[in-house]
Amino acid sequence: MRQPIYADYTTAENGWTVTVTCDGQQAGDRVEGGLVAARDRADTLVAAESAPEAVEPEVAPTPSAKNIDGRTG
Repeated sequence: MRQPIYADYTTAENGWTVTVTCDGQQAGDRVEGGLVAARDRADTLVAAESAPEAVEPEVAPTPSAKNIDGRTG
């Protein structure tokens, strides 16, 4: 079951303080600008917190290229 994610926005001088909490872990940052900028930063923090640790990308093998007449190369 997925855990809820909480984002807290607090006004600060010339901006916002954003705190994201999920599954006992907390990340935060201060953002200058409006609420939209704070929301964007919260989305970034959520993505960073919810990303799997050290995932190696899988590369699928590509089929060999064939010419129009069916020959490879």
